[in-house]
Amino acid sequence: MGRAGGQQRVALPRPGRARPGPRRPHPPPAPSDGSALLADPAGRTAAALLEFGERELARAELQRGLARVGGDRQRLALWADGLVAWGYPGMALRIGARLGETGAGREWAFPRGHAGTIDAEARAHGIDAFYVLALIRQEQIDEARQELDRLRRIAADPALDDVTLWGVNGTTDLLEIAVEVVAGELAAAGGDTEDAVRRLEVALDLESTLLYDEPPACHQPVRQLLGVLLLDAARAEDAERVYREDLSKFPHNGWSLHGLAEALEAQGRTREAEQVRRQLRQAWKSADVTLTSSRF
Repeated sequence: MGRAGGQQRVALPRPGRARPGPRRPHPPPAPSDGSALLADPAGRTAAALLEFGERELARAELQRGLARVGGDRQRLALWADGLVAWGYPGMALRIGARLGETGAGREWAFPRGHAGTIDAEARAHGIDAFYVLALIRQEQIDEARQELDRLRRIAADPALDDVTLWGVNGTTDLLEIAVEVVAGELAAAGGDTEDAVRRLEVALDLESTLLYDEPPACHQPVRQLLGVLLLDAARAEDAERVYREDLSKFPHNGWSLHGLAEALEAQGRTREAEQVRRQLRQAWKSADVTLTSSRF
C-alpha cells in the first residue's frame, strides 16, 4: 500500500484518542493541508487514527465524512486537496473524475491529473478504471490497451472471489463492470460504436445485479456512459429510454437531464427537450460547470 511522503509530524486537534497501542511510523497530516477534513467529525477521528497508523480505519471514517459532503462541488474540491495531502490519492481521484473542469490545474483533476498522480495507493482501491479512461481521453490508446489487459488479469484473480466492498458487493463483480466499461470506451475511441454499445450494455446488466449501497458502488452510473454512445450511434430513442431509467433511479441529476434533452432534440421533439432543459437549469443552478455531455 502506498503512503504519502515528506509529511511532518505535528499536533492534531481531535475529539479524543484512538484506541491505545504502539505508535507506528505513519506521520499524521498537517492541519494546513486538510482543514476541510478536520472540520468534519469523521475527519478528526481519521486524523487520530492516522497517528496510530490505522490507515484502513481512517479511510472508512473519511468515506463517511465524504458522504456528508454530497454534491457541494466547492467542498468536494477542498476534500480532494486534503485527501491527496493525507495520502489517499485514490479517493481524491474519484472526486476528480466527477468534478471534471472544476478540478482543472489540480493534481487530482480528470483526465489530465489521473495519469500523472496514479500510484499504488490509488490502484489498490479501484481507481484503475478511471486511470484507463484518462489515458483514452488523452488518446494514449496503446497504453490504455495494456492497462485494460492488466485490469482483466486483476478481475480474474480468484483471490478476490470472497472480497467485498464494505461487506455488500463483491470486488470481482465491480471489476467485471469496470472491464466492460473500459473496453467499451476503447472501442468507441477506435470508431467501433456498435461494439462499444454492446460492451456498455453488458456492463449495465452487471450493474443491475449489484446490491443497494449508499453511495452507489459504481461511481459513474453506466447508463450515463451508455446514453452518449447510443446518441453517437444515432439511436436516440434508445438513449432516451436509458436516460429516463437513470433519472428514475437518480432523480433530477444533471448529467441524465442533459442527455435526455439531447436525445429528445435528436428526435425532433424540441418542445419536450426545452421542458427538460428547464429542469436541468433548475437542478444545475448552483453548479460552476457547464455540461456538454452526460459523461466526462
